[in-house]
Order: sequence, then structure tokens, then C-alpha cells
Amino acid sequence: MLSKASLRFSLQTRQRALTARGMLFSPAAHKRMARSLSSGFQGFEDGVERDSVTVAVPATSANMGPGFDTIGIALNVWNTMTVERSDKLQIHVSGEGSGKVPMDDSNLVVFGVKTAFEQAGMKMPPLRFKCHNRIPFARGLGSSSAGITAGLLAGLVLSGTRVPVWGHETFLQLACGIEGHPDNVAPAIYGGIQLGMHTGERWLSSRVPTPHGLQAIVFIPESIGETKVARAVLPETLTYKEAVYNISRASFLVNALNTGNLADLKYATQDALHQPQRSAQ
Repeated sequence: MLSKASLRFSLQTRQRALTARGMLFSPAAHKRMARSLSSGFQGFEDGVERDSVTVAVPATSANMGPGFDTIGIALNVWNTMTVERSDKLQIHVSGEGSGKVPMDDSNLVVFGVKTAFEQAGMKMPPLRFKCHNRIPFARGLGSSSAGITAGLLAGLVLSGTRVPVWGHETFLQLACGIEGHPDNVAPAIYGGIQLGMHTGERWLSSRVPTPHGLQAIVFIPESIGETKVARAVLPETLTYKEAVYNISRASFLVNALNTGNLADLKYATQDALHQPQRSAQ
């Protein structure tokens, strides 16, 4: 049986999927659909605090091809976390990253929970975190974004707080505010393949269909790769030729995924902005 938190995100995912298929609804229709889909988690109301919650968040692969900081995909590898009210901060980690992740309030799951309580206008209470990690730590599969997303979701549920979805994507704003870019957190939140951008006012995401039969083969490096180190090797400027190179291939990538023409991926995953620089390290 799905947890209340999972059901809540099932509602959001279902609403977004219907819109993605071209089924646009009036605000009244949105409300009716929300009431219908939310029947599985009656009792989840604003202001109703909870003592514990268990959440699961997937791994993600971002910077897909030429889609630097823009295109990411969720993978079927999950971290799970249970958060309970306690008399002091406690963090227990098993699996990937055990003995390596911070065990204090600098841990991203704790920071995510704290941010969610601040969103609710509340102070984070003492909590016990039980994390079982299957996502390899600091190896390019979105372990940081998974921690941020898990913490935010757990914090919103514990504080009994709903956030606006339609036209706001407040959860995405909170996650991107911590992460700084959307290509990991968007698929971690919504699943599938996601495009992300900043409009100048807020973060925006949009789903791209996942072609039938597409599978991911993941090569996991033995060494840890920190994001700040990987970003430090990127060029500060680009030529027009390099910009056009990436724009053309990003366009082909989205079209290949939309149409299922996977033969185009041979060229559509090429990049001039970050892959050559990082592979040279």
C-alpha cells in the first residue's frame, strides 16, 4: 500500500501526465480531478503534523548528451528514508555512502527537511533519520538531488504542509533553490525524462516521453567525483560554432526521444560544452 507521501506524488504525477498528453483542463476540472485522485489519502490536510514518514526517491542521470543543466532522467535505483520525531538529531545511514556522508545538520536530507519546515513557517524539531542508500554516493547518479528531494518531501509531510503545484511547482522551486539547477531534481521529483529551465522568474519543468524499450546501462566509477570539481573545468566562454553544435544536437535529442527514433541518439548525445572537458580530467 502506498504511503500518504507516495500517493500525494502519484496525484501530482497523474495530473502532469494528463496535461502532457494534451488534456488541458479548466481550474474547476483540475479541482475535481484532484479530489478524485486524492481519495486514496484522506486525512492529509494542511496543518496536520505527523510523527513519522517513509519516502523513496530515485537515482537520476543528468546533463544528458548536450543537455547540460537541462535534461535528466530518473533511474530505477532508489534511496529510502524514514524520519521520526525524536529528542535529538540522529542520523543512521546504511548502504552506499555509509561512513562518508555527513552525520550532522549539513547532511542534505536534514537540510531539505529544515527547508520544508521553514516553508511552513515552522522550526524543524529534533528528528531521527534512518537512511538506506542504494544510489552510489558522489558518482554522477544524483545522490545529492535524491537527498534534497527526500528531505523536502519528508519535511512537508511531517509539518502537514501542502505546496502549490499548478503554475507554481513550489516543490521544484525549493529543490532547485538548494541544488542550483533542475536536471537532477526534476526527474527525482516527477520521474521519467525531464527538461528544466529558468524563465527569469521561476524554475520550469516539462516531461519528454520515454521511448518504449529504452534501457539504461550505468558505468559507475571507482573514484568519487564532486560536482564543484567537475564544474570547475568547464569553459567560461563558448564560440558560436560550439553553441550551434550543442543547440542542434539538443534539438535532435528531444526529437529522437519524442518520436522513438533511437538511431538519432548516436549524434544527438554528442556535446561540446562539458563532455570533452570532463573526460580529459
